[in-house]
Amino acid sequence: MQFGVRATSVLPQEGWERFTESREYRLFIEGAYACGFVCSDLRPNVDLNAVNQRPAEEMGRFDLKQLRHYVHTLIRSERASHGYGSLVWEAVLSGALERLLGRLANDSGLLEPL
Repeated sequence: MQFGVRATSVLPQEGWERFTESREYRLFIEGAYACGFVCSDLRPNVDLNAVNQRPAEEMGRFDLKQLRHYVHTLIRSERASHGYGSLVWEAVLSGALERLLGRLANDSGLLEPL
């Protein structure tokens, strides 16, 4: 990671501007669109504050459709607040994004049988 830390708990609270200029940020945003997480069939109405307050519990209970809805809400809200902060950065700080990525990478229960 560009901040040279091993735990999100030691990231600077005010590092969002530098973060949103990073390659990793751009890849996450572009990847969310490319993988169909951001779409026109959902309203961006997941409570991001609730997820950030209890990321392990919230991310742990979401199924794939709810994870998609979370990412959709996160990206749409990020775009709406452009230049005034970063909700993706807040998700990194809270550990929500790390939990999301862990679920997507490792939870075979999210896959539907063919």
